[in-house]
Amino acid sequence: MTVSFNCLIIEDVEEHKRSKVFAILNMIITGAGVLTPIAGVVIADFGIVPTLASIYFVGGILMTVMFFIRNRYTDETAVGKELMGMHSQTRVIQSLASSLRLFGKSFYKRRLLPIILITVLSNLILQLNFFQVIFFKEQLDFNDQIISFIPVVTAVTVMLLYLVIIPRLKRRSEEKYVSFSIILSTVGAILFLLIPSGNIAMLFLTLIILAAGNFILQTYRDSLLMNRLGTHEKADMFSAVQTVMTLTAIPSGYLTGLLYHYNPVLLFSVILALYIVLMVIMIFLPDPQKHSQAMITYKNM
Repeated sequence: MTVSFNCLIIEDVEEHKRSKVFAILNMIITGAGVLTPIAGVVIADFGIVPTLASIYFVGGILMTVMFFIRNRYTDETAVGKELMGMHSQTRVIQSLASSLRLFGKSFYKRRLLPIILITVLSNLILQLNFFQVIFFKEQLDFNDQIISFIPVVTAVTVMLLYLVIIPRLKRRSEEKYVSFSIILSTVGAILFLLIPSGNIAMLFLTLIILAAGNFILQTYRDSLLMNRLGTHEKADMFSAVQTVMTLTAIPSGYLTGLLYHYNPVLLFSVILALYIVLMVIMIFLPDPQKHSQAMITYKNM
């Protein structure tokens, strides 16, 4: 669903405006964090299990309704219809194998490889960060009230970025924004390891930097990847990347728990190391001023 939805929403959008589409989506998702304190109040009155059960039940209904509405009021694009005919006889195992082969062949595409590696590794970092809140509570001694405002700080940061700061910035290439976001996230990862126990100011400063870095990275990373893929190859290649991201997410949960159990600081040191790897990879991002032509299509892949 993620592949088809992302292809659908940017199909008729001009390349230089696609980053705005992804920014809006990321802002909506992150903006839900402002509701976290409300959930905290409900949990305090009714308990974690009943509250989460109710949220998932209502969420399941709303998402089902959304699927029907989307199916009813959206029309398939011309490219989508063509691809449906091409893949109508493809089975699940064949599709998985094809995605992995396509992903492997991307390693021979110098202009595309850095973008794909940044996408996969940044998603892995997101998976490894699931123990962040537990670390704040168990290792840094922040209480539940402070922790409940973490999503609020993240949401407000993202909204200010999209609505106030980014529109005022000089327009630059997506490669430049991706590089800047990686540097910003790396600084945030360093500050994360330096947060003193119970220091709220340092906590919120770190969260603001990480939220800004991750928002810019996810927004321009996805837009950059989409813009470098050909019209007919977009769905196949994006599907291949999503497949690899899903496969890496399977062991990441176990790895996260293993690292945290051995040494909580080690887990976030690994995350910092991955950001440093991303900084190395970003050096190899193609310079848009030297490569003004569109990405070569993948008809022979």
